Amino acid sequence: MKFLESYSMDDLTPAPYNPRKIDSEAFEKLKESISLFGMVKPVIINSHTRIIVAGHQRCKAARAVGITHVPIIEIGNISTQDEMRINLAHNIAESSKTKAWIADADTLPIGYTLLPHTRFQYKENANPNTTKDVGKLVMMYSNFLSVVIDDDGNVLCNSDFVVVGKLTRNDVLVYKLENAKREKFLEYIFREYGVYNYDGLSDIKNYNQFLAQPPRPRDRGFTSLLYKKYVLPYIEEKYGTDKSAFKCVDFGAGSARSPELMTKAGYRMEWYEPNHLVRGTQKINLKAIINAIKGIELSIRKDGLFDIVILDSVLNSVISMEFEHYVMLCCNALIKSDGVFFTASRSELSATGVEKREKAYTRHSLSQGYFDKNNFAPAVFHGRWGMQKYNSPEMIDAVMKRYFEKSETVSAGGVVNAVGRKPKQFPIEEYQQAIEAEFNFEYPNDYRHNMHVGLQALVLDEIKRRDI
Repeated sequence: MKFLESYSMDDLTPAPYNPRKIDSEAFEKLKESISLFGMVKPVIINSHTRIIVAGHQRCKAARAVGITHVPIIEIGNISTQDEMRINLAHNIAESSKTKAWIADADTLPIGYTLLPHTRFQYKENANPNTTKDVGKLVMMYSNFLSVVIDDDGNVLCNSDFVVVGKLTRNDVLVYKLENAKREKFLEYIFREYGVYNYDGLSDIKNYNQFLAQPPRPRDRGFTSLLYKKYVLPYIEEKYGTDKSAFKCVDFGAGSARSPELMTKAGYRMEWYEPNHLVRGTQKINLKAIINAIKGIELSIRKDGLFDIVILDSVLNSVISMEFEHYVMLCCNALIKSDGVFFTASRSELSATGVEKREKAYTRHSLSQGYFDKNNFAPAVFHGRWGMQKYNSPEMIDAVMKRYFEKSETVSAGGVVNAVGRKPKQFPIEEYQQAIEAEFNFEYPNDYRHNMHVGLQALVLDEIKRRDI
């Protein structure tokens, strides 16, 4: 670890992507905290660029109270993506629930001391996903682990970093605080100092979102709970065994496993997934995507819009509110006036609860707990940035009411399901823009296939007739 206890802030550069925004009230509290306790957590910087990796707001507050030099930890040769991963991990570690401590803390001076990992103990790893990701970053780059302890040796914040230090056999930088200041310190450290905003994260691209798709085992039957609990029971109740009396489309179908099963069972089924992959690879399958577009176009040309539109977990994988609108508007556009829309979304509970489950499955990291005002959180998928959106029941209910005259929302555990009927009417220009964005998707190198034109014209014509 390269630690310097006093470094001029004039030589530091704020990161352009800093995701944490702070209001005036929170900033005043942060200034109070630094005035009372000093800089008990070092600022993490990129040693090559002098860009602040973690500690932007603390630096601003320190300067505001007259501090000119701050403690720093240097990390070298780090990518911009991983700078942000460290930034996020550092912020969430402040509120870790892992209980950790050291013995013989009374032998340490007040202030900073670098200690070997063998001096630390912890009771239980409360945040296994976070510690795993931080451990990878430490091993890839260099040690940036630091904690605050009291006179008795209790770790007051960043206790996840103790776990990482033990697992990676790295030293941990300790700041010892007097017991007399402990309670006041805890009041300040667990305050919310700002909200997240990811507008500056320019690396997020729609075509990376295929990495967010949940796996669908191909050697099993239906694994989608939306199909099993809602779509199939509805079909059985309304249509019985008459599979020719209706037709469905699955929008954002991922690997298209569920539509394949529906087609094999004899249902009239179409699907679309702009990020559909060649099986067993991470290559976009443009041929299958274009064929899917043409399949939808032929189906509509033959007998109109769809009786059932299915949107399974797609609202978790949009990268912005704009694209959420495009997705929902396309689903609204594809459905008959008397058709039914089914959707499912992972909720806030599925994100905030995952850290409590030691064996929880996740293919991505660093999305839990970093919500912005719309419940978006960044995630790293195989080294590439993407977004996840965790929707509360109230959020899904509001979405449904925006696009359908009638809707019902049901929350069960970490999943929110919803059913919509009677699609609302929107300006034709909005439909046109949404279909352009979703069915003529942007791929790497600004490539667009432009094979959506026939479908776009057909759907717009159908909407005009539907909305008369």
